This record gives sequence, C-alpha cells and structure tokens, in this order.
Amino acid sequence: MALAAVGLGMGLVLELPWVLGTTWPDVVALVHGVPASVLAGLVALWFAGLLVHLPVLRAALPGLTSRQALGLNLAGSAVANVLPAGGAAGVGVGFAMTRRWGFSPEQFTSFALVSNLWNAAARLVVGAALLVGAVGVGVPLPSGARTVVICAAATLLTAVALGAPALSSERAARVLAAGLARIWRRAPRRLGGRTDRRAAVMAWLLASRRAVVVALGCGWRRMTLFVLAYVAMQGLLLLGCLDAVHAGAPLGAVAVAFGLERLISLAPVTPGAAGVA
Repeated sequence: MALAAVGLGMGLVLELPWVLGTTWPDVVALVHGVPASVLAGLVALWFAGLLVHLPVLRAALPGLTSRQALGLNLAGSAVANVLPAGGAAGVGVGFAMTRRWGFSPEQFTSFALVSNLWNAAARLVVGAALLVGAVGVGVPLPSGARTVVICAAATLLTAVALGAPALSSERAARVLAAGLARIWRRAPRRLGGRTDRRAAVMAWLLASRRAVVVALGCGWRRMTLFVLAYVAMQGLLLLGCLDAVHAGAPLGAVAVAFGLERLISLAPVTPGAAGVA
C-alpha cells in the first residue's frame, strides 16, 4: 500500500504539467532562468515562515522547544506532502517523535487537535476574507468558488459543533467518551476491541480533553496571532515566486487564487493538495 501511494504521488507530479497545458522541459527552462540570489531569497522567506509558525506549535504543546517544534514541522510536512492523503502518516511520525521526547499520548492528541484546528480556521478565515474582498473591489471569481467556500465552512463548522460541547463540559466529554468506548468494545478482537479496554479509552479521552483545555486557555491568543502571520508569509511567498518567473499576474487574481488555494487545501486528497489546489 505504501509503494502504491508513493507511485500514485509520483504519477500526479509527472502528469501535473500535462493537466495544466505545459511540459516539464518548459517548466525547467523557466526555473533555470531565475537567478540564484532570487532563489536563495525565496528559500529564506519560506524558512522565515516556518519560524513564524513555531509559536503556534509550542503553544499547542506546552513544554515543546523551538528546535523540537521545527523538527516536528519539517518531518511531518515531508511525509504529508509526498503521499496522497498523507496527513495520517505525518501524524504517525509526529506521534513517534513526541513520544521519544517524553510527551504522553494524551498531550500529542491535544497538540494534533489544537494545531490542526487553528491552521484550518486560519485558512478558512483568510481564504473567505480574500474572496469577499475581491468581490468587493470587482474582481471576478471563477466558477465553483461559492461551492468551495460553502464546503470548507461546513466542514470546519461541523468539527467545531462536535468538539465544542466536549471541551466546554466535563459531562458532555464523558458521554462522548462512553460512546466511543462502546464502539471500541464492539470492534473485532484483532483490532483491539476488548471489554477491558473501555476504561482505558475513557481515561485517555478525558485526559486528552484536559490537555486541550490547558493548551487553549494558555495560548489561544498567541496561536491566533502567529497562525495568521504564517498565512500572510505564505501569501508573500506566492507573490515572490510569481515575480521570480515574471508571471505578471494581477494582484487581484493572485489574491483570489491564494484564497481558493487556502480553502481547497483543507482537503489534502493529493500530495500537498497540488492536484486540486
């Protein structure tokens, strides 16, 4: 399955120029004309964006150092951006790394939930704001843009509607934990479904909830500020890349494209969401 996933990812990369109406030789020739100093500047801008994102990761997992947060970000992204739907594999890499550093499974669960929720919310807010602003100044939107906005908003709002009661109420969290524990108990034994695991599942879920509440209570302001700054840095990187190849794209069109890309990348079906974004 892993080999098939890698093969599919490579196939998507090889066929991407054909889908867009160009060829790899043309792309390589265009990139070859970019001065090395410009490429170095783009790499520096990309790395600066990673540094801006570090406070988000550290706030989502109290006790994480900046060096660990950078390693966690790079390793997870390296896996998630290569395999189709590679987010799960990236989470597995992050779990192994944090366990080696002494963090508990509950702490990592809290970290994954909070950091991904904040990133998704930033993509939705920034993407929708850019599209609304484009409409306000008269920039035409491509067909299907409204559907993208509705689907992205529905996905995020559904996640919030399901998670908010469990986070705000200990009683609601216990009801949710009991329901998931019953599902676990009815699972086949080969999948770990055993009656004596019910108490363990409930304890893990409740401990994860407490870790989420602590992380949000201490760092939601810092996470909000820096995740928005990180998205802004990604927008600057897109502008820099377009300018480096002399694309000559109007600023309004770039804003619309970036807004749609932020929304579509909420569903990373293909590596790095390249196949759909």
